[in-house]
Amino acid sequence: MLMSFFQRLFGRHAGGREEVHPNTARVAEALLAARRVAWTPEVGEGEGGIAASRFGGRPALRRGELHAPLCGVCSRPMPLWLQLDLESLPGDAKAMLPEALGRGLFQLFYCTREDCECADCGAFPANSVVRFDAINGSEVLRDADPADHPAQLIRGWKVRAEIPGDGEYPVEAAEGITEEDIGEFYNRPGSLSTMLPADKDKLLGWPDWVQGVWYPDCPDCGKPMAYLFQIASNDHVDFMFGDSGVGHVFFCAEHLKRATFVWQCC
Repeated sequence: MLMSFFQRLFGRHAGGREEVHPNTARVAEALLAARRVAWTPEVGEGEGGIAASRFGGRPALRRGELHAPLCGVCSRPMPLWLQLDLESLPGDAKAMLPEALGRGLFQLFYCTREDCECADCGAFPANSVVRFDAINGSEVLRDADPADHPAQLIRGWKVRAEIPGDGEYPVEAAEGITEEDIGEFYNRPGSLSTMLPADKDKLLGWPDWVQGVWYPDCPDCGKPMAYLFQIASNDHVDFMFGDSGVGHVFFCAEHLKRATFVWQCC
């Protein structure tokens, strides 16, 4: 019965040219069991309110701040890339996050000025700041230069299911499965190809790794950090990370000040 299902899934039938290998079906079954929900943003023009979720635009600032956080390389205010009102996230997404991330504000600042080159390719680059903050007392920056990236207000979220990408096959399901079996599936995923990690901006789901799996370790506790958000080249922010790269935001649930943004490219 299970084999019949996977034969239909991969478009191969007993009377056709090719059968589904039992291990290929087992790989697909394990990946489906490990699927996660991702939310891709639906945007419109404008900034919205002070603490509204958006790409680009002017940032909400802490009380007393006169400008955005400074780049650790060029010492100039960094442009806002992403701001999320955590309380307004979809309920199912909030349920997957630590309680501390159920309210407040998330912001990603990243410096991309042509004359600002950061040679730090580690887990905590000096030209970016990721922070979680309370909204109370924040105010929008009104007297600054125009925003580096035009504001795109996040008006809603579209749900999609994702299976792990190559390199994140569930360890607990690996008994009797070889690397060749896993490679066979990813070479020919059949109709499950629509569930592979999306190469676009998204909240949660599975990361779309370009060079390989890399969850940075928290420098305080040493544990692998959790994945929160993905930003792809030229999606909602007009910028390419190297050669069609993809960036990821990570955080430590126990040490939120250690959140970071890193990217990989071809």
